Amino acid sequence: MTDKSHDCKMVSSNKNTLFYIRTQGRRWLNNQMVHMIRLIEGELTRKQEVSELIRLRGHSRNKAYFKKWEKDFEDVTDDIENVIKNLMSSRSSAMNRFEEFVIHSNLEDIVRKIAGINDKPKFDVSVESPHEEASSSSSSPTSSHLLDDETSLMVFKFHLKVKLKLKLKQKHLEKVGREIVMKCGGLESQIHQMCDLLSHQDVPRTHEAWTKVLEGPLFNISQKHNWSKTVHKINRQISHQLRTCLFYFVYFPVEFEISVRRLIVLWVAEGLISHLNRGETPELVAQRYLEELIDNGMVQVVKRKPNGKVKTCRLPSALRQLWLTQTYEFRDLQNHTTTSPDSNVQLKKNIISRVADHLLDGNIWNNHIHGDTTDSTTLKTYYKKVISFLSFDTREGSKPGQQVGHFLKGCISSDCFLLLRVLDLEGVYKPKLPKRIKRLTQLTYLGLRWTYLESLPSSISSLLKLQTLDLKHTSIHTIPSSVWKMELRHLFLSETYRTKFPPKPKGNCLSDLLFKNNSLSDLQTLSGLFIDEDTTVKDGLDKLANIKKLRLACQSMSLNQDTMIAQLEAVADWISTLVHLQSLRLKSRNEKGEPWNLHLKSFEKNVSLTNMYLLGSLRRSSILLSDFPHRLIELTLSHSKLEDDPMITLKDFPYLQKLCLLAESYTETSMVCKPQSFPQLQVLKIWVLERLQEWNIEHGALPCLKQLEIRSCQNLQRLPDGLKHVNTLLELKLTNMPKEINAGPDNIPPNCKVV
Repeated sequence: MTDKSHDCKMVSSNKNTLFYIRTQGRRWLNNQMVHMIRLIEGELTRKQEVSELIRLRGHSRNKAYFKKWEKDFEDVTDDIENVIKNLMSSRSSAMNRFEEFVIHSNLEDIVRKIAGINDKPKFDVSVESPHEEASSSSSSPTSSHLLDDETSLMVFKFHLKVKLKLKLKQKHLEKVGREIVMKCGGLESQIHQMCDLLSHQDVPRTHEAWTKVLEGPLFNISQKHNWSKTVHKINRQISHQLRTCLFYFVYFPVEFEISVRRLIVLWVAEGLISHLNRGETPELVAQRYLEELIDNGMVQVVKRKPNGKVKTCRLPSALRQLWLTQTYEFRDLQNHTTTSPDSNVQLKKNIISRVADHLLDGNIWNNHIHGDTTDSTTLKTYYKKVISFLSFDTREGSKPGQQVGHFLKGCISSDCFLLLRVLDLEGVYKPKLPKRIKRLTQLTYLGLRWTYLESLPSSISSLLKLQTLDLKHTSIHTIPSSVWKMELRHLFLSETYRTKFPPKPKGNCLSDLLFKNNSLSDLQTLSGLFIDEDTTVKDGLDKLANIKKLRLACQSMSLNQDTMIAQLEAVADWISTLVHLQSLRLKSRNEKGEPWNLHLKSFEKNVSLTNMYLLGSLRRSSILLSDFPHRLIELTLSHSKLEDDPMITLKDFPYLQKLCLLAESYTETSMVCKPQSFPQLQVLKIWVLERLQEWNIEHGALPCLKQLEIRSCQNLQRLPDGLKHVNTLLELKLTNMPKEINAGPDNIPPNCKVV
């Protein structure tokens, strides 16, 4: 196969020549020939567009597919070159009938060949971690991955581009277009069908017409047809465990964007994960289950992190509806979603095991939670064996918290919910947690994120089986000392409210021995912890040896700097021993809340560390930037006060995909990106580097960069000249920059959008 860059140039050259022949050739060509040349010219334009998408977006999972596609088009390109020679030579003299027949036949043959090529390739454009690149390149070219939201919309617009380019700029039409894309659930064949339907001449390009198509029977029929094979695979081909995990998506509202962080720990807390191999954690197996469901086209990735890992996902609504009408589990659930007398009789036979409050009138529990007072007998009828309660009541005001609190209190007082394993109230405003919550001794998951609660009932100390306690985005700053006795695996605290970790309670020798052997030995996530002079780090926090995700905010609360320096040294010692650490967020501030010195020590044992966020000065650190782990995928620096150019120091980090240089991270006036530097970098953010005046990007630097954001660098008067050669750049975001900065089309790459 010819080189891709040469191939693109050849396509462009052929297209230009055909344009010349079509516009000037009416003097010596008949109308049929001119029409066929126009068709071929249009297909070559599409060829360039698709090739550019392949180059910019990356399709490593479907390399075999694209190799065949490129080869087919290469063969047609050879035919086009031959016919161009004949067409050009025919200018000098009139064609006889035989020559006219040959050229006409050749043009027909080219049009027929082009029509036979699948020029709408499969868009599997998920960003991959560099550590997974080798394995993913061998994946099947017919991957059943669903497209994420961004790519789905891109494919939708691409297939409508020729006919609807202007109309898609209308906000009302784009809005319904996004709704259509979401309803397609990332299924590319469904998106293609909708494009064909909306492109039909009988469908007006208006908001009303597109909405009618979206809500019409034809769309529903096509969805049933397109998802039927997936439903068959769910019911017949995947394991019972995978099917159980997939069914858990039903407890979330339709088209709800689910955080993978939340989903994984819920699966573990529910006891859905088993069959662990030696050395595997339940979270690792749960992650593998999720990847299998994604690979089988059953779960749609909504967003990915810069390192390629899935951030949010959902169960496509059409798949959900079709599958649930056929599955046994749904028939059970359906019995619990009506208030008819007959179903109440059925409910007595099928006692509810999980309650998911979606604020839907048809659900029996909606009346019990949000309706009038429910008596104890009624509660006992339905909720005696409930193991999970999830509320999605995110309405504003005090009513949701009061109603949920009243329901909880009533159930516990009626001896219900005593088997509860999961209590997830994420997003419910200030739920009233009853004191009797201590009776929920089987509870493994307590989710209070975004509830803005100000305190926990003291009886929370009795919940010793808790594996996940999520207090992020609350106003809670005190947690009970019994946390040391819990079976915690994930603890999320509220950094804003300076939540401190309590010291180990002192007791007799026996209890001390139990603490030493068992306390928090499985803790993997410790996020949002506040550390000051009084925090017990040495012989306290430093005993937590299995941390994978650590987020700390260190701040001096007195003028005694020596004491705080000792604490920072103890923190650095602790971090240096964490062999399982994958993600580190570390901040250091003085007594005034201003960025202060960071203390770091050797990263030699942090062999799994791929993500770091550091706020504080590195000038006095014993570790140089060049000594940072070379397996880093994401790095954010803030107030580091570096004097050596980080673009030079970090240029050879082979896996770095995202780099953020924030306020005062670099204090000198110039930066240089050398050729071949940052081989994997995709996202670069440069914020508030007030002294930066000059930035040079040499040819060949930043070969994979897709997003660049420059914010509040007031002395940077010009974009680097070399930026226009970074052809992979798709988005340039300029915020609070000098008006005279040269962001014109001559200074940025051709496919880059300035926002």
